[in-house]
Amino acid sequence: MPASRQFIVARDGWLPLALALVVGIALFRNFAAWTLLPTVVVVAIVVVMYRNPHRAIPPIPQGVVSPMDGKLEFVSVARCPYLVQTDSSPTGYHLRIRRRWWSPYYIRSPIEGQVCELIGDNKPDGGHAWRIFTDEGDTVVMQMSGDHFLSDRSFRPRYGERIGQGQRAGTRLLGSVVDIWLPENARILVNSGDKVESGTDVLAKLVHNNV
Repeated sequence: MPASRQFIVARDGWLPLALALVVGIALFRNFAAWTLLPTVVVVAIVVVMYRNPHRAIPPIPQGVVSPMDGKLEFVSVARCPYLVQTDSSPTGYHLRIRRRWWSPYYIRSPIEGQVCELIGDNKPDGGHAWRIFTDEGDTVVMQMSGDHFLSDRSFRPRYGERIGQGQRAGTRLLGSVVDIWLPENARILVNSGDKVESGTDVLAKLVHNNV
């Protein structure tokens, strides 16, 4: 099956881009040449907000890639608050990435696996967290947060669907933060303060003795 064609502007941005161009042309024809300036500014903003650059996904089995462009704020040892935990539960890792406002429109899956619903009653407000269960039995949890009234977000795969490493999995418009919780067998490959790119930079590798 051939891969779908990639456009520099995501399909969701075609309508606002077309509207900006139509309004700009109408203003130019009926008023003056200076009206092209705000049109150019609006078109540039739309292109940046909805841009969809090609990313080469690294061929690293059980690698955890960055779901979005941004800066790694911290890496800490922690248990995921959205999984059923006991005092004897293993401790994993918590990574937080702060997104730049001009980052690409699409959010990518950090790892290959099956999208599952969070277990138990301890779920984030709005339900914007997802559990990805890998074929090796590992669980990776990703949460999107830090929004404001102009932001928009979505995670497109449904529960039970499989998703590939680095695959486009959702959208992020003007949002700011993604949190990732990894299991204790993760080998962290980045440091706090690193700048990362979605789908390209490997945050960690899940290590198994039989691999």
